[in-house]
Parts: sequence; C-alpha cells; structure tokens
Amino acid sequence: MTNKRVAALLEEIADLVEIDGTDARKAGAYRRAARTVSALRDDLRQYLEGDRLLSLPGIGPAIAAKIRDFYATGSTRLLDELRARVPAGVQALLAVPGLGPRTAARLFHELGIDSPAALREALEDGRVAALPGMGEARARKLREALDRLDREGRRLNLGEALAVATAVAEELGRQPGVAEALPVGAARRGVEQVEAAEVLVLAEEPAVAAAAVAAWLGPQGGTAGSSGGGDVPAGAGDQDIPAAAGGEGAPVGPDGDGTLRVLAGTTGEGWPVRVTVAPLAARAAALIYTTGSQAHWRQLRQRARQRGWELEPAGLRSPGGGREGTSGEEASLYRSLGLEPVPPELREGQGEVEAAAAGRLPRVVAVAQLRGDLHVHSRWSDGAASIAEMAAAARARGYLYLAICDHSRSLKVAHGLEIAELEAQWAEIDRLNGELAAAGVDFRILKGAEVDILKDGRLDYPDEILARLDVVVASVHTHLQLDRQAMTERLLAAAEHPHVDIIGHPTGRRLGFRDPYDADLEAVIAAAARYRTALEINASPERLDLPAVWARRAAEAGVWLVIDTDAHAPEQLEQVVLGIKVARRAWVEPGQVLNTLDRDALLAWLEAPKGRRPGPPGTAGA
Repeated sequence: MTNKRVAALLEEIADLVEIDGTDARKAGAYRRAARTVSALRDDLRQYLEGDRLLSLPGIGPAIAAKIRDFYATGSTRLLDELRARVPAGVQALLAVPGLGPRTAARLFHELGIDSPAALREALEDGRVAALPGMGEARARKLREALDRLDREGRRLNLGEALAVATAVAEELGRQPGVAEALPVGAARRGVEQVEAAEVLVLAEEPAVAAAAVAAWLGPQGGTAGSSGGGDVPAGAGDQDIPAAAGGEGAPVGPDGDGTLRVLAGTTGEGWPVRVTVAPLAARAAALIYTTGSQAHWRQLRQRARQRGWELEPAGLRSPGGGREGTSGEEASLYRSLGLEPVPPELREGQGEVEAAAAGRLPRVVAVAQLRGDLHVHSRWSDGAASIAEMAAAARARGYLYLAICDHSRSLKVAHGLEIAELEAQWAEIDRLNGELAAAGVDFRILKGAEVDILKDGRLDYPDEILARLDVVVASVHTHLQLDRQAMTERLLAAAEHPHVDIIGHPTGRRLGFRDPYDADLEAVIAAAARYRTALEINASPERLDLPAVWARRAAEAGVWLVIDTDAHAPEQLEQVVLGIKVARRAWVEPGQVLNTLDRDALLAWLEAPKGRRPGPPGTAGA
C-alpha cells in the first residue's frame, strides 16, 4: 500500500459516491483527502503508525478510519458497498475523455448505460442526444472521444510519462551491464500526451544490457524496431533510416548497420514503457534519435549528407565507414553538423534546424529564471495547505513572491470564498508579510483570487473588491458547453476588464478528460495583446493550458505569458517544470514571461492602469 495507491482508492470512492448519488456531497471531501495524500513527500504509513493522520489537511476521523482499513485489508466497507452497487462498466465510462462522474451517473441512472459498449449503442440510436442538457453537439464529442479511446487506448500525460520514465531509468541504471539510463522520447520534448514512457539505456556491451532489460520487464517484455523519439518511429516512411523492423536480436553494435534494439513492456503498476538499448559510444546520436521527432531526425540526416557523412542512431559515419568522434554530449554532435545545440523541446522539425544553422535559436525560458508563482491555492478554498506552508515552499524554491489565488464565491464545489472570507484572508496575508519583513526575509505574499468568469462575462466579485487585490486571475469553470460566439465574448469581456491581470487556463481543457471549450482564441490573443492582459500557461499536468501551439502564437502577438502551477499543495509547486516545457516548446523566451520579472518590476506592472502597462520587450509599447 503506497501513497499513490491510497490516493487512488480515495479518488475511486469519490467517483463512486458521485455516481451512486446517495451522498454525492461527500465526493469533494474524498478528493481533497486524495490530493493531500498524493502530494505527501513522506510515506503515509508514518502518519498511520504515529497516529498522526488527523494532522493532515482534509483528513478527518471518518476518512482516517478508511485509510486504516486500506492498510489492514486493501479496501474498506464503504468502497466494497459502492463497488457492489455501481457496475464496473460504469466506472469504465470514466476512461472516456470528457466524461466525468456526474455524466456517468446520469447515463447510468436515466438511460441504464453500464459500459462503454452500451454508451456507443445509446449514442448511435440517439438516446444520449435526447437526454435533457446533452444535445447532439455533446453526443458528437462523446462519439469522437470513444473513437479516440478505441484507437489510441489510454495515453499518459506529460507528468505521468516523465515520472514513470525517471523511475524506470533509475531502476534500469542498476541492472547488470547498464552504464547509464536516461528518460527520452516525446515526453523529453514536452509532448503533452504519449503512448509510453521512454528510456534510453547505454552500455559497453549492449547485448548484455538488453538481456538485463528484458529480464526486468519480465514475460510481457518484447522487442521492436527503433523508435524515433515519441509516438512515431523515426524510420517510418523513410527507407534510408536503418530500423530493426521488429526482429529478435536486432544489431546493437556501433559497427553494425546503425540500428538499435527496442524492448517494450509494462511496469508492475501497468504503465507502458519502451526501452532503447544503444552502445555507450553512440550516446549523443542515440539521445538525439530517441528524443527528436521523425522530421527533426530526417533534417539532421540531410544536413550530415551535405557534409559527406551518414547520421545513424549509432553515430556519425564517414564515407570510409569510420565513426566520427563526439564527446558523447548532444551539443557536440550538433556542432559537428554546424548547428547551435537545439534544446530537446524544440526538436520537432518546425524550423529549428534552419534557425540553429543561422544562429537564431531562441534562448528559451528556464525554471531558474522564474521569480515567483502567480496562481496557487490554500486551505482557505480547496487547497491542502495553509498560506504559510505554501509561502515556505515557494521560498525554498528561491522565489521572491507568491500569489494566493483561492476560488471566488460562486464555485461552491471548491469552497469559493465569500467577500467576508476574502477580507479575512487579506488580514492573514498582512500578518504573514509583517512577520517576514520583521525577520528580514525578502519575500512577499500577494493578495490574489481566481475569480470565476460567469456565464454572461461578468466577474464573480464586484469591481471595488477586485481593485483591492494585487493579482486577479479570471477563469472559466462552469457553463463549458456555450456556443463559440458566447464563449468568445465571455473571454473577451474578461481580457478587456480593467482589473483582470491574467486569464487562467484559457482553453479550459483537461487532458484525457475534457476537450477545450469552443472559443475563438485568435480573438482572445488579440484582445490580450491590446489590453495587456497576461495569458496563463497552467502547469497542472491535467491542464498544460495554454497548449504550446497557442502559447507560441500569443508570444508572437506580443502577449505576456505567465507560467503558474495552480498548486493546491506545497509539493505541486514542482510541477512548474511541466509548464516550462510547454513554454519552451512554444519558443518562449524569459522576457516574454511575466513571472520572470523581479518583485518591484512585477508590482509596478500590476499597479499600473492596464492602458499604461508595458508589453514584453521588443513589442510595440514595451
């Protein structure tokens, strides 16, 4: 029983309580407890054995008793009863992107839909579209989501893929014959959803290492041809690229035909994994090959040929058949090709090779350049920690400021703050800032709010309250099915509002669960540029919103971007690395990111009337 397993069981209770409908109000309590457990750095067992479960935020006597049951029996009476009442097929509906517990409950109770197959049948015969509040547009999206699930299966989000690849690399690094194991693949590029976590294993004797990897993967492990970094093999459709073509015993030596061996399987927890085994001498080429897209690899091969070489996964080969030496670092191989080193997130075949040849690659933003986080939550709404705890975690990261942006009053499910509660929170922030100043600590807690953009475009707090906040993040959380015009007007109203500083998670998507709402993002970007409203890159692994393609357009349009975590617990501040990957994929430089500003510059920007705020350096009016 691990922390993640306990969190998963609590989430399952929340889902089933909501589907069952007998006491759906309790679902939020179980989800908050699950977040607390998932975010714990320490083993939850220590709290259990020390009788300290009740010290954890969101865990009261009833939930603590269920956690004790989990450790004792692997389940608890409530979970067993819920599983007996709710068919397993109804739970399986939750795997359909965009279909949550409330919708699953309606489909089950009102239409008797108890499996994905039954859902497809009800979609085809029109029963879902006829359900009040659903309609044909919603039914069409569910059909598309079912088709995608059937075609692709469950995909890992970026956070999952990086975590799994890192853990697997650590395990494989201890196996016999393995010199080094590194996370690679599409996740290293920051692709938001992938088929499998990918790892590159380097060895002096690749055959020995491959045998050790196969043994670690167990009976379900297999072999396949070379992967080109991510979801599409580099050799697909390119007959010039050597590929192992799925054969057993594919050559792995540097003097063979340049192919590498790939083993695929799943971890003990069921995560799909793909492991490429390469000679240690091929480190640079193998890293680039297993990270970059097919298009990026093809462009590098063409450039190598122009110089009289052949670029293979096992390295650069001269016309005489010898290998061109590099230091084993990717930067060295790029320089051998006359290129600036290309950061992993840019290796998509979308102009980066030409820019690298001309010395015009962007100096993309890095984690170390951020000075604070402008969107986090505390226990005042649906967070798992106090303001002081969140501030301490931010200070530990070297930040200079942190904006507490708890939910506004209309979002009852997240315990949104009434105005009196918000004012009481301000008093606490004033007290904490006073204590920090008295201790000589160079850190500022900002008074913020994540204010709901209501259905008609109004904001959830009156202007006189918004004017007293340091930071206003305006977000859409409800009425997600509005038509394109209505949703666009709603977002434009927020972008134009004199007190809105940031539009939070601007597309509203939740990866693997909910598609973006229908809105004209080009118009929203234009308004954000005109009114100096920042757009958020939300680093929560279930959001990663703005997506990179829109973040790049926003940056090119002169919009300030802000990379926030939307953290609900101290440990979630670490998720900023995911938002940074999105920004780097979007070619975003530090000067385009609002929270790279030092505290005085940020406060000056926030305090200035929107019409007089400067844009990012290099834009009109900067």
